[in-house]
Amino acid sequence: MYIIERNNSYSRITPDIKDKKVLELIESVTSFRPPGYYRMPSFRAGHWDGYRRLFSQIKQRFPSGLIHRVLYVFEEAGIPYQVKDERICPSPGVPEEFVYDWSLEGNWEPRYYQDDAIAAALSSGTGVIWIGTGGGKTSIAAAIWKGLGGPKGAVFVHRKTLLKQLATEFIKRLPKEVYVGTIGDGVWDPGDITICIINSVFPPTTEKQKKNKSRVEKWKQTLEWIHSLEFIYSDECHLVSNNLWWKILMECKNAYYRFAGSGTPFHRDDAAQHLLVAATGPLIYKKPYEELKKEGYCCGTRLYVVPYGDSREFRQYEDLEWRSAYPSLIVNNTDRHRIVLNALERFRNGRMALVLVTAIDHGNNLEAIFRDAGLNTVFISGVTGTLEREDVFKDLEKGRLDVLISSSIMDTGVDIPGLSLIINAGAGKAKSKAIQKIGRGVRVAEGKEDLIYVDVFDYGNKTLREHSMNRLRAYEKEGGYEIITLELSELDQE
Repeated sequence: MYIIERNNSYSRITPDIKDKKVLELIESVTSFRPPGYYRMPSFRAGHWDGYRRLFSQIKQRFPSGLIHRVLYVFEEAGIPYQVKDERICPSPGVPEEFVYDWSLEGNWEPRYYQDDAIAAALSSGTGVIWIGTGGGKTSIAAAIWKGLGGPKGAVFVHRKTLLKQLATEFIKRLPKEVYVGTIGDGVWDPGDITICIINSVFPPTTEKQKKNKSRVEKWKQTLEWIHSLEFIYSDECHLVSNNLWWKILMECKNAYYRFAGSGTPFHRDDAAQHLLVAATGPLIYKKPYEELKKEGYCCGTRLYVVPYGDSREFRQYEDLEWRSAYPSLIVNNTDRHRIVLNALERFRNGRMALVLVTAIDHGNNLEAIFRDAGLNTVFISGVTGTLEREDVFKDLEKGRLDVLISSSIMDTGVDIPGLSLIINAGAGKAKSKAIQKIGRGVRVAEGKEDLIYVDVFDYGNKTLREHSMNRLRAYEKEGGYEIITLELSELDQE
């Protein structure tokens, strides 16, 4: 009989597995092929079969998030086993009377699906929560932490804008006795529950960093804090497959409670999905955008697809590699800039408008063209300071801006409920990002009837065309959008 010793980050199997068939069964549910494995020299040379294995034969262990898969194949194969839970459940960190008393939060009443998600989390202790953008995931995360008794915890985010936004929401939702700390943007102030930018707690990686005494000491302090965590929650968890994010989560070896939330948790490749489950656990609750829209918790979306570049003049760009095609056809393409401007002018009509780009030069080019057209425009990017961004957001919400142009800092997470017109000018191939961009505008707000989302599809190059088709497939798979093709002739300005 095999003993599966379950721990928080990793589970171990004893005695050591020597049966090849048992090993193959375990590897079948703990291994995956990363994207582009077939291009890697070791695979092409025949030295590697392309699989990344999460089961270590040396340590006889695998990520605990995959324990349900291992148990399933053991059951199916009739392999005798026993689970020995080595985890220690943390003691409550807040007084019991605060756990379910929502009157302390201004009589907040969770929506029924929020209640269901909270209940699923409290009963399971680990897992992924799939709530469509605009569905109130932050409130759910705060309620889960509180319902578990306030264990020492951290919520990991990936952007500065989310750091303050989530901290504000947690302070609003939790009793005043709870100290909500922050780590990131130059601040190290952990609390009972800490909102933390994941890049602020990374280990020294380069030789120069490893020789820097202050950097090494900082990592020791960071590691001590990471090891003290009993509760972790990964916001925008579709990003967990990032190597740094994954390593930090697995370093949280004392985190008994492990959760993750996103509106698009499983929209990325199989490898990303595998790593997310391995670090956190399986899906425990799902409420996608289409259901939220039907029930009136999110607004409807009219998604206009604008085909561009499907003509003979673009034949010279057809086989260009992406690095050359993107600047030529998107970043520095004046004709395409005019299409974006025309779409903006056609649909703006009092709507709060956002134009999304990826490249800094693209944002600068569009800002100049919009201003020449008489539009009060601001472009923000990763180099824009936190306070300056907040001022820009206030100007947009107050109607002092005609349009905001933003780099990818607003692709995910940022909450401006009044947004009702978004133009994706920056293209992109990632399916999860495509849905997240739409999510910036689906929140319900007073006086807002729907979201108009415009996406320029680039057909003048095979790679950009493939990216456009990826986004279209993502829109169709997500469901709930009214997809309309808008020809260039319909956007021509007289």
